[in-house]
Amino acid sequence: MKVRKWVTTATFLSFLLVLVTLALSSAPPIASAEGCRFVLGFKAVHDSIPDSVGDCLVNEHYNPANGDALQETTKGLMVWRKADNFTAFTDGYRSWVNGPFGIQQRLNTERFEWEKEVIQPQVEPTAVAPPPQTTSGSLGKILFTSNRDSWNDVFIMNADGSDQRRLTTKGHSYGGALSKDGTKLVYDSASNPDANSFEIYVMNSDGTDAKRLTGNNSQDVYPTWSPDGNRIAFFSNRGGDWSIWTMNQDGGDLNELVRGSNEPASPVAWSPNGTIAWVRTDLTIAAVNADGKGQRRLIGQYSAFPAWSPDGGKIAFSKYERAGGVFQIWVANADGSGAVMLTSRGQNFWPSWSPDGSRITFASYRDGNWEVYSMNSDGSNQVNLTKALGDDKDPHWSR
Repeated sequence: MKVRKWVTTATFLSFLLVLVTLALSSAPPIASAEGCRFVLGFKAVHDSIPDSVGDCLVNEHYNPANGDALQETTKGLMVWRKADNFTAFTDGYRSWVNGPFGIQQRLNTERFEWEKEVIQPQVEPTAVAPPPQTTSGSLGKILFTSNRDSWNDVFIMNADGSDQRRLTTKGHSYGGALSKDGTKLVYDSASNPDANSFEIYVMNSDGTDAKRLTGNNSQDVYPTWSPDGNRIAFFSNRGGDWSIWTMNQDGGDLNELVRGSNEPASPVAWSPNGTIAWVRTDLTIAAVNADGKGQRRLIGQYSAFPAWSPDGGKIAFSKYERAGGVFQIWVANADGSGAVMLTSRGQNFWPSWSPDGSRITFASYRDGNWEVYSMNSDGSNQVNLTKALGDDKDPHWSR
């Protein structure tokens, strides 16, 4: 059986959620606030699971945007949802929902069947409005990984979600990025029956003439192109630890850029000015120059999946929000300042910018499965592009 250590989408997402949970649980105990108390539905949930909820930090208050009632505790957050009149508590990883069958526990990435029935018809109609009209071809193509045909393969579609086509056909293939001129696709795959590892491949953008660039018993994953299209950056454990490597587009001239970092293998983002960003073990986003010098912290803790804007002036990323217990998409200036949250529902990962910088694609688990969405770069006009059975993840916007 092929093993992709710290590499598969599910594994890396699990790593993010577990690491966040461990970090929060290891923080110093928070003292309860004097005069604070639970009432009505919040009291009922607290009295049923007091060890999970902890003590009261603040009295009940309201979110003016949606009418929900909120109350922070020493171990998480109480929520009364106006949309369905149910009360819940979350510790950032799990939720206890007081629904039609009493208090039931689930992961924050899951939904009960009765939740789907009640909540789904009432969500804002983000999937109705079409993307804005632009000059023909200016929004390019979107690559994504899907298991809709039982195996994980790389697919491509137009920016409006039309003409969804599978490019790889042997399964165990992930990610994908088109070259600057749009003629070549680089991706990682374990489809080779003679290997027990993930290797880097390149093929024509129409899915023909696949060629393997790396070949060893280690794992080579998450490839991306340099801004000029001459080199490819990727994560590999060929040196024992997970490190960032670069190579020519033909697989030659291998160079270990960030040596022995032992970081969790995760997508690498290469900006137009040459800066490379990646996720460190402490769930901060770091940056390094293309020559391997100038390592620095860019984005604070509980962040992942960096993506540079086409002009290099902005960086999009996913960041964990303790209040909701989920990751949301954020955008900040290139130096990490001025961060603004763009999404607010469900788990949201893998942001990627359109070639003209006007829109951002991402994957969201907001309606019962992973789907690829796009939105304006200010977070407005969020549109479901894939609307398919199975899970569609890891989108990459290319010319």
